[in-house]
Amino acid sequence: MTIIDKKIEYVPGSQVSIQAKISKKDMREMYDKMLLKYQGKLNLPGFRKGKAPVKMIERRFGDALKGELAADVLEEAIRQVSPELERKPLHYAQPNFDGGLDADPDKDFSFTLRLDVEPEFKVADYKKMSTTVYTVKVSDKDVDEEIKRIQERNALVVTKNGAAAEGDIVTVDYADLDEDEKPVDGTKREGFVFTLGQDATYYDFDKDVTGMSAGEEKVIEKKFTKTYRHEELAGKKVKLKVKVTAVKQRNLPDLDDEFAQDVDEKFKTLADLKKDIKEKLENNAIESARNHRINSLMKEIIDSTEIDMPESMLMMEADMRLRQMAQQSGMDQKTLMKMLGGHERELIEQWRADLIESAKSRLVLNKLKDELNISVNEKDKEEAKRYLIGYYRMEEEQLIKQVGPQVWQRYVEEEAKERKLHQTVLDAAKVKEEKTLSWQEFVAESSASAETESKPKAKSKAKNKVKASDEEKAE
Repeated sequence: MTIIDKKIEYVPGSQVSIQAKISKKDMREMYDKMLLKYQGKLNLPGFRKGKAPVKMIERRFGDALKGELAADVLEEAIRQVSPELERKPLHYAQPNFDGGLDADPDKDFSFTLRLDVEPEFKVADYKKMSTTVYTVKVSDKDVDEEIKRIQERNALVVTKNGAAAEGDIVTVDYADLDEDEKPVDGTKREGFVFTLGQDATYYDFDKDVTGMSAGEEKVIEKKFTKTYRHEELAGKKVKLKVKVTAVKQRNLPDLDDEFAQDVDEKFKTLADLKKDIKEKLENNAIESARNHRINSLMKEIIDSTEIDMPESMLMMEADMRLRQMAQQSGMDQKTLMKMLGGHERELIEQWRADLIESAKSRLVLNKLKDELNISVNEKDKEEAKRYLIGYYRMEEEQLIKQVGPQVWQRYVEEEAKERKLHQTVLDAAKVKEEKTLSWQEFVAESSASAETESKPKAKSKAKNKVKASDEEKAE
């Protein structure tokens, strides 16, 4: 097949428009080959297989054959034109076709194809960005708070006879109820464990469960604000049936030298443990302050970069978000869509601003890595590996088992490149102001910043894949 009168033009929406014509000679040749193919396969009444007359096949399947001819022509046209395109077509995007699919094998076939392609854009100059530099001080109060958390982790957990109170460990079964107070398919959850007042739950029913005893059940009605942290529940009313199956309490150990030795035999006294905690918190403060600067700089770069986003890229982002929501909520995707009360197209419009930012973040990050020709060595990979192990609080063997050795190596290399890119951006950034804060002040300020700004998705997909949901962390 030869394409004639071909015209390639890049149009808004990160699309390429391909106008083309196929001669009636090529159309007839392709059509005849298709007829012969079907003649050899079809088994029509009154004829041996492969012996049915071509004219009879055309009379019975004419419209379908012409539609298939058009589809074959378009597929071949895309295959031939793709190598000529300066911008790579997105493999997950469906081509848009202007024209009918009733190709006539005895006429020239003219058509216009529009394909979504990789956006062409220029990343904002990272050397012009500025950021606040934080010096974070760790106090004795911060150390005491961490000691308290370790004390709670080392508590003896025993069954409690009586009502659940704040700090108790509760096990519940629950499910959404419909208007007839029957469980909604796909929402049932059994054996969910969380600590009252400490662990975030999907439906935020801590206060509703407080005061309940093992074996007790009740129906809870929840009304969520429009700014609720789980978008699929924001502004909605939900009715839940909750049954408490177990209540346990923690008996805290005394804070003394013996406690320190139980935490780790390398500590001889409680003072040794506190010294170690302070050193770790100070290192954590340095890393957290660095990450805060990185997030601020990356957001400034991303916000300053203009990208004409193809619609198919937003659809892909929406699909990824739906899958993640379904995983976090414990629902199947069909049930989640029903709860959201809309179709994917409506959700894309609702989420459009966030989807654009998410896609922009990934595009900018990848292009920066390419433009700066970021490469890493074994030392960089080892540092990235240590960071990922600490980030997930899992041993390397566990992570490899979860994602596979090849994927893990890819995650490590991408993390190493990302960290090196971030350091390049940090080194080039101008200092807007300098602040010295306590650890608690820094946590409060960085948390407030994260709530008022859309945090750039600077982290790789690897982290989304192995990061647990709020409920999974609680368990």
